[in-house]
Amino acid sequence: MHEYTGGVPADPAYRVTRAEQARLARIDERFHQMDSAGMVTQLVRSGFTPDGFPVTQTHEGDLPPYRTDYLSPGYLWADEGVYGGLSAQEAPRSYQPGSRQSKVWARQPLHSGWYDDPAGVDHSCATAPSRTRGNLHIDLVSLTDQHQRADCLQGASIGVNRTLSLYRNGTLVGQRDRPLADFTVPQQLADYRLTLDVDTSLILPISTRVNTSWTFRSAGPGGTGSVPLPLLAVDYALPMDTNNHATGGTAELTVRQMRGLKARQVRSFQVWTSTDDGATWKAARVTGRGDSYRVALPTATAGQPVSLRVKAAADGGSAIDQTIIRAYRAG
Repeated sequence: MHEYTGGVPADPAYRVTRAEQARLARIDERFHQMDSAGMVTQLVRSGFTPDGFPVTQTHEGDLPPYRTDYLSPGYLWADEGVYGGLSAQEAPRSYQPGSRQSKVWARQPLHSGWYDDPAGVDHSCATAPSRTRGNLHIDLVSLTDQHQRADCLQGASIGVNRTLSLYRNGTLVGQRDRPLADFTVPQQLADYRLTLDVDTSLILPISTRVNTSWTFRSAGPGGTGSVPLPLLAVDYALPMDTNNHATGGTAELTVRQMRGLKARQVRSFQVWTSTDDGATWKAARVTGRGDSYRVALPTATAGQPVSLRVKAAADGGSAIDQTIIRAYRAG
């Protein structure tokens, strides 16, 4: 970005000096390709002035596996990965002069989650799950490659079938065919179980079924305010090549917690793997503590699909149980 304060000159060509380049923010990008025929990774990048006025947008496909980008500081930049018809939208952010960061796009598995990045309030299609004294607001991400990326699949979607269910003290409160809903609930403290079942088998050979159950304990606040729901999420960083085939080694999994609440101590973390689409499961070796864990992936023959099941539980009744059928294929 370069601003001509006195108007556009006759020759608008501009050369970036070495000193100015040193002030640019550097992003080292890694672009995976989904292990699905014809599913191409694209990147949409939008630039805004600090007060939110749109300035530029680029839409790129045919991306290389690795690329280094430089962005002007002092502006807001919003990145969105597009994998076929699926979106992975980040909140706009400003980068510090001379800073360096990295991003990974489209690394499998696709999985369900939630989004609560406060920077995306005015720009994102997603809202944070929350509640008032009499209403429980649910807005979940059906399929994402990484936490804090929204997929904008709240409405009806061809080939992606979903069932959302909410239970209060073991009793069904309501059910919807999409991941966005508001449920009327009493203010009193109760144990809740929220489930989202996603079936993509009509259109995808990977992450064909993703079943997630969140449990949490919640009471409504007084007055007219709202509070976040104490939900957990899991981020998956599997050892994949850029074609999303497993290269062997150790996976790194991270437990994420909702912003605006006191962090809860994670008491247990378990992982199982399956090479027969979930018919049988084998416990994986897990090491780590707190929010970060390392998991040994199974040895599988080339092209064999591997499914994952992850369970995490924290203080206060918060837990997540997530199953991803055909999370990836062995290399």
